[in-house]
Amino acid sequence: MIELQVDLFKPDFFNSLDAVCFTSNGVVRSDGKLTMGAGIAKEFANRWPRISATFGTLVKSGGNKVYVLNFYKPHIVSFPTKHHWRGQSDLKLIEKSAYELAAEADKFSWQRVGLNFPGIGMGGLNKNEVREVIKNILDERFYVVSR
Repeated sequence: MIELQVDLFKPDFFNSLDAVCFTSNGVVRSDGKLTMGAGIAKEFANRWPRISATFGTLVKSGGNKVYVLNFYKPHIVSFPTKHHWRGQSDLKLIEKSAYELAAEADKFSWQRVGLNFPGIGMGGLNKNEVREVIKNILDERFYVVSR
């Protein structure tokens, strides 16, 4: 993985990506939408208002895992870090999500994938412990960013 300090939505960076990820949780609201009320997830929901309903349907039917919306450019990908939006991020879930994301990158032949550093903002985890979990899973195709 390549670590960068850049805004995920900086146009030059964003437009160079094959896929862009938001960190997510497994809570689907009563209206069927995925809870995306803070952090990077909220930014995604504000930019693409329909994705919370789409990802809500996916999570409700298939569980809390990586999902790809491939009708956007770049593709929009969920990256679960939490089971519940109120809780702290879970290192085991981050590890599982990293493996799933790597598999999707292989499947779609992605060469550039952007992901905010998972679990360290609203998730409450230490950057070093998260890095240790994902550094051997996410190769040089993955740009893990922080502002």
